[in-house]
Amino acid sequence: MGKRGGHNKKKDCTFWYIRYDAQSEIDEVISEQAAHEVKAGCAIQKRFSCPKCNGDVRYLYEIAPGIVCCRKCANLNYPSQQWSELEFAKYKILQILQQMDVDTWNFDNWLEVIRFKPVKPDYMSEMKFFLLDNERVKWLTVFFNCSKIE
Repeated sequence: MGKRGGHNKKKDCTFWYIRYDAQSEIDEVISEQAAHEVKAGCAIQKRFSCPKCNGDVRYLYEIAPGIVCCRKCANLNYPSQQWSELEFAKYKILQILQQMDVDTWNFDNWLEVIRFKPVKPDYMSEMKFFLLDNERVKWLTVFFNCSKIE
């Protein structure tokens, strides 16, 4: 049966669409679209043909009752693609700090987050901590570049 399309949504829209998967025989019947087999490298995969652009796609989205099309034709994208570069940098910094076992809910403002220097957890290897910290510094640089007032 069709799944709630939790990954894709229309730009600036909170409505979620039903997504049909070509790999699922049940979805093939429900969507009333015949899936065909396509050679992808060594494997053979089932794909739908988008009714609008005729492109081979794994997923079709029901944008209105009885109307299905691919993600591009439906003008759908991932919610994170709607974020500004600054918002995405903030998200990545907090995500990395959580991977470093930092309680991010303790921060009251972004100045505290920027000034915070994480300490390596006992269970984490030096290399893993070093890589995460470098990634954090990279996203802090993006954060500062986006925050510049010119």
